[in-house]
Amino acid sequence: MKISELISFSGRLLKGRKAVTMTICLLPIAAELFFRCAEAAIYSLLLYFGQMQPAALFSGGSRIQLAVAVIITILRVTVSAPLTFAAAYRLTELCSSRKSLTPLPRILMSRKYFRKSLGLSIMSKAVSLIALAPAAFFGITACTLFSTAYNARELFLTCHAFMLTAVSLLMWISLKLSLAAAPFLMAHFPEKSPFRIIFMTIRFMNGRKKALAGLAAVYFLPIVSVIGLPVACTRLMTAAALCISIYIKEDEYEGNKTESQLRPANDAAKIPHGKARRIKTASYTTETA
Repeated sequence: MKISELISFSGRLLKGRKAVTMTICLLPIAAELFFRCAEAAIYSLLLYFGQMQPAALFSGGSRIQLAVAVIITILRVTVSAPLTFAAAYRLTELCSSRKSLTPLPRILMSRKYFRKSLGLSIMSKAVSLIALAPAAFFGITACTLFSTAYNARELFLTCHAFMLTAVSLLMWISLKLSLAAAPFLMAHFPEKSPFRIIFMTIRFMNGRKKALAGLAAVYFLPIVSVIGLPVACTRLMTAAALCISIYIKEDEYEGNKTESQLRPANDAAKIPHGKARRIKTASYTTETA
């Protein structure tokens, strides 16, 4: 599918709902920034009153610093996970043909969604950390070999270590792109467990990460500019939700053996097939909530 068509259709979906959708999309980012700033503020106070040395921030030698890091991390994940799922759920509804949208408080106050979103966030971070381990290992090995390389054999091993580090990082980035679709898939299949959603996401996004990477590349500069962050983040998340919805409906229409065919789509017949698989022929009509 074309990135320009995704962006165009996602912009149409936001007509009349930009302010509300923007607020929902920015809530996870605001929560993340709040706890990051709170952690930095606590570290500044500990340094000011001499409760720990500056080196302890990087070495982990201070028990107070470790306790603060653990508590802040738990609070950050606990608050951010439901907000991220709520944003994905709302955007998924926006990209579907549902006549009404679920109120945000109802999503956030649901115990089932809270448990599943928290479990999904923890499992995603664990899988991502495990996938990053090879890159860290090869990177440390490459730096060690580079500092002690005195002959051709050691230089040869150093080059291979750096190459393996680059390959491992690319594999980790590919996995992160796949896991970015996990909240949207959970919104489509809320009956699935977080464990199953993770593996279903990795299989579902196989060969389909190009669209998400293209969207991220388009909105990268507006997001890092800070000024364009609210609009760019909202457009990016809406386009990503639309992309995932189209992929699911394509699977349902074509009868691919994926988890998405376990339930019928309301408008699966509207997704074109073959050479006519163009977004502009698909019907994504929404009504004002």
